[in-house]
Amino acid sequence: MKHVYIIGAGGLGRELLNQVLGDQAHGRDWVVIGFIDTRKEKKGTTIDGLPVIGDENDVFITENTEFAVAVGYPDIKRQVVENLLKKQAQFISIRTSCDIGDRSVVGKSILMKDVLISIDCKIGDYVFIDAGVTIGHDVQVGDYSHIGSGVFVGGQAKIGNGVTIHPKACIAQNVKIGDGAIIGLGAVVFKDVAENQTMIGNPARAI
Repeated sequence: MKHVYIIGAGGLGRELLNQVLGDQAHGRDWVVIGFIDTRKEKKGTTIDGLPVIGDENDVFITENTEFAVAVGYPDIKRQVVENLLKKQAQFISIRTSCDIGDRSVVGKSILMKDVLISIDCKIGDYVFIDAGVTIGHDVQVGDYSHIGSGVFVGGQAKIGNGVTIHPKACIAQNVKIGDGAIIGLGAVVFKDVAENQTMIGNPARAI
């Protein structure tokens, strides 16, 4: 049985733990044994009886060790993942209680409850898709991105690497969102978004 560490001991990590304890694979194919977190004050604490052992440099990796990424900030997430990849770490995809359409491909990413992904989509690695997200047909989502709860992404939209989309935002069909962009809470995006641009409002405007 694989031993899984959750990367991130904040709200997303605790939400993920709550979800995976009810996953049919937990306790059969893999089991969560602890957390890792870059914040020094978290080291030595516990979450639901599971230890926070420290950052990625404190974990001892074996062939039975895997990681699930529950970090909301793309830059921090990328740094931790890249450091672990240098140590030959393996990552797990968790997809509890979600609906994935035909020919859609999901990388080593986290899908929370009630995520709906339509047909012919491609979701990259180390993406966190929160509960209740709906993704239309032929959508592409790049690595290290974060999609908050209740987001709607229209068909054929393209979301770059390291993008953050906050809860309840709506992305219109065919829209392209550049790497590192941030979409604000409840924003409605009708036009393409440049790299590293922040958009807020309805209709969304750059700030």
